[in-house]
Amino acid sequence: CSGNPGPGGWGAILRYGDTEKELSGGEKETTNNRMEMMAAITSLESLTRPMHVDIYTDSTYVRDGITKWIHGWVKGHAGHPENERADELARLAVP
Repeated sequence: CSGNPGPGGWGAILRYGDTEKELSGGEKETTNNRMEMMAAITSLESLTRPMHVDIYTDSTYVRDGITKWIHGWVKGHAGHPENERADELARLAVP
């Protein structure tokens, strides 16, 4: 990001055997953490079939998210009013 928040971009390289694919994107107003996550998320979304993958990242945020924090997310939104409402909004937004 150029500023945080500010304009930012992300990039990723997917490799399978001898085949490589480059992905990138950006936003006019974003954060460095969001761009780091978008690289990993978009890479995984681009896969055309289930497979085991290795993710290489220099982002502590991405690394900790998939190795540490994933095991401690709040269960059932814990009865927190705003958390419950945010969950309801997310479910209503599903196409």
